[in-house]
Amino acid sequence: MGELSAHLAHEVRNPLTGISSAIQVMQTETPEGSPRREILGQVLEQLNRMEQTMGNFLRFARMPEAVVRPFDLHEPLERVLDLIEARLSTQHIELKRDIAKGLPRLRGDPGQIEQVFLNLLINASHAMAHGGTLSVVAHAEPGGTLLVEVRDTGKGISSTDLEHVFRPFFTTRENGSGLGLPLSRQIIMAHNGDIWIESVPDRGTSVYVRLPAATAEV
Repeated sequence: MGELSAHLAHEVRNPLTGISSAIQVMQTETPEGSPRREILGQVLEQLNRMEQTMGNFLRFARMPEAVVRPFDLHEPLERVLDLIEARLSTQHIELKRDIAKGLPRLRGDPGQIEQVFLNLLINASHAMAHGGTLSVVAHAEPGGTLLVEVRDTGKGISSTDLEHVFRPFFTTRENGSGLGLPLSRQIIMAHNGDIWIESVPDRGTSVYVRLPAATAEV
């Protein structure tokens, strides 16, 4: 299915590029102030949006090959937190870290796990347009698993939307791709883990990620 999806995306994306180029030429040849020029601009805008969608779809359909090795959770998680902390402060969002020390090591691709947490933190920041608190909690569980919670105090998700958040291209944001959470779930499942969301409208959202430790049976 991934190969078929990627082929379909390529078949759609290539003619889009040709159409976009032709429209750009037509727009250039159209006099300034002409109503036709404005219409052509709107067409270009929609073509660019379609091209971006196809690009996102290709990335979703063809996951990069994982570089598997043992690693500490602190490695990708702290790197993402350090990266996004300055951005959060400009949005009046307080970042709280509660990451236990001495956590058992994981086995997988730390770059892919980093991408998951970056997606989750960006989503949380978007949910708190007027500021709030973003908490990241991580600890070991009995049975050889690690649990990470990304919790925000934002607008929350309705029960209706919550049923669809992992569906590709579903988004409640105007400029969202709708692929961040599906891609995150795809990565976590490839690491034999689990991801789920709990949310209360107007109170906030918690995203949970559970991953098996390297020494645990999977």
